[in-house]
Amino acid sequence: MPLGKLSAKQIANAYEILDELEGVIEGKKKGDVTFLSSRFYTIMPHDFGRTRPSLIDTKEQLASKFDMLNTLSDVALAQAMQKEGVKGNQAVLESV
Repeated sequence: MPLGKLSAKQIANAYEILDELEGVIEGKKKGDVTFLSSRFYTIMPHDFGRTRPSLIDTKEQLASKFDMLNTLSDVALAQAMQKEGVKGNQAVLESV
């Protein structure tokens, strides 16, 4: 899925799921790692080819997914700022 197709809400929902997974992995919450991993991959599509998606069941995997979401959030913000900057520059040029 192209980055432009990901919404801020999808990324926020993915963060919530990873927070739930973190609680389950650390033993602070009860939950189903398989179900939560599946929900995460449904919201944040990945390309696994013909292989089965891996469970997000270690702190290392969890940290990797949090890093991925942080990067996606930063890129989405930069794209939004760039888009607004282009509009702002056009308005300035038109007023001159």
